Amino acid sequence: MIPPVRRTPPGGAGSSGRGARVPRRRASSALLLAALILLSLVRPPAAGARYRFVEGDWIAWGDARTPHDFDVGRQVIYIATDAGILRWERDENRWLFPWYSVPTSPDGGLLLEECRQVREDPLTRDVYVRTARGWVVRDIATLRWREVRPPEGMLAERLHLGRTPGLIPDRGLLMPDSYFLSPEGELQYRYVNWPSAGGVSDDRGTLVYGWKGFGVGIADAYSKRLELYPAGPGPATALDVNGGEIWCASVLDHEEGWVWRRDRSENRWRFYHPVLEWGLEPARVNRLRVAGKIAWMATSEGVMVLQGSSWRRFAKKEGLPRREIFDIAPYGDGAWAASEFGLAYIDLSRGVILHPDKELYPEPRSAAFTQLAMDGDTLWAVGPGRLWRLDPTGTWREEAMPSTIALASRPTALLAAGGLLALGDTQGFAWRDSTGTWRQVYNDLWGGSGAVFAIARHGGYFWLGTSRGLVKYDPVEGDALPYREQDGLAGSMVFEIFPEGDWLWLGTDRALVRFRWTVEGRID
Repeated sequence: MIPPVRRTPPGGAGSSGRGARVPRRRASSALLLAALILLSLVRPPAAGARYRFVEGDWIAWGDARTPHDFDVGRQVIYIATDAGILRWERDENRWLFPWYSVPTSPDGGLLLEECRQVREDPLTRDVYVRTARGWVVRDIATLRWREVRPPEGMLAERLHLGRTPGLIPDRGLLMPDSYFLSPEGELQYRYVNWPSAGGVSDDRGTLVYGWKGFGVGIADAYSKRLELYPAGPGPATALDVNGGEIWCASVLDHEEGWVWRRDRSENRWRFYHPVLEWGLEPARVNRLRVAGKIAWMATSEGVMVLQGSSWRRFAKKEGLPRREIFDIAPYGDGAWAASEFGLAYIDLSRGVILHPDKELYPEPRSAAFTQLAMDGDTLWAVGPGRLWRLDPTGTWREEAMPSTIALASRPTALLAAGGLLALGDTQGFAWRDSTGTWRQVYNDLWGGSGAVFAIARHGGYFWLGTSRGLVKYDPVEGDALPYREQDGLAGSMVFEIFPEGDWLWLGTDRALVRFRWTVEGRID
């Protein structure tokens, strides 16, 4: 919050100046009253108002791989993309969080999509952005955004709207391994090329370049060493967050669908491109889970696993029950996979696929299962009308299902953690309390329709990822609070939730999102 600016009249507070005919006490009172009125008018709203959220409560990484414009501000270099504004801090040479989900009115937010132009006003330091829907501005005094008319007159002159960021990458740059530049400035990496999107330089020797479909690169004019920053990850319908890394993916293809990985100690994303990685195929990713140094993906084309630096795909012909795998759960030296025709265990150490005994456990062997979850050493598996658990002893046991999630229901979420068990479907969600009783909450409490894709218990609440956004449910009060795009959520559907202290990591249909849910003063 920015404190109000206090103005002092000439001659000192309470002074009317030399030779004034007004008595000092009356003049002081009049000036004090005028100052209070003026203060109430100029006081920034952020200084006292309670907002739905403020800048930094929602941080989203969308698909920002195509830069459209660049601008050098007083402290920041701005890059306009299809998914917000990327910001490079000039003094500390580091990335600031992107502007994608930004606050507007006290109760609202805005997604900066299809940004075509960005300019910082050198006089006021307000930032103007032209999107596909029109112009918006970030007010430096309130740190909030609002729609404005296209800049004109002296403002347009200060913003240099006609300037084109046409800086072409210099072939004399020192490139990272396996990357090259063409004479036209095209970025080349093995079998893939990305056209130049221009660039910009500042008075300190910082060179910023962009490539369409890749992201940006930053170099020093003196050392000529180029650092590349792929601008991902975009949609994160499959997500895993652990203490050291963040992984996410959505749909893999030969053009834009990649697997994204970020070491939390680094300032950049890494990617795995299906064209460049043997064993990584175009597919829809249903689940992504990482255990140790092994990444598992359940996809529409089987199971894909990264071990070391190599990908490998397990398909139906190698023993999986079906071509599409709905879920994956790392377990021991491998992982369990859930499909429409039963469960299967991939033993990675031997490279074989095993199945439950068809005589002892015919249902786990051949029935449909849609969701898996690990609680310590116990595996839980749920499907239409069935709930099973695998004990560490290797014994399968069937558990009672809540009556509301019956044969006709297709479970879409499963939580098993610390003895807590919760299930989600198209009607809402249910959880088993400490007495073993199932308690049900229907989705009409937060909007009336839509499936529950993810469940987390954190801070005394149930957090639900649904097809209509994020929902916070209070099991004590029995009420629910939805968060949708107009509230700051970058996306209309939430597929994954990973709590982390004051933050929630969310995988949505638009972006990887980080939400600070504990901020004081929010109007919940």
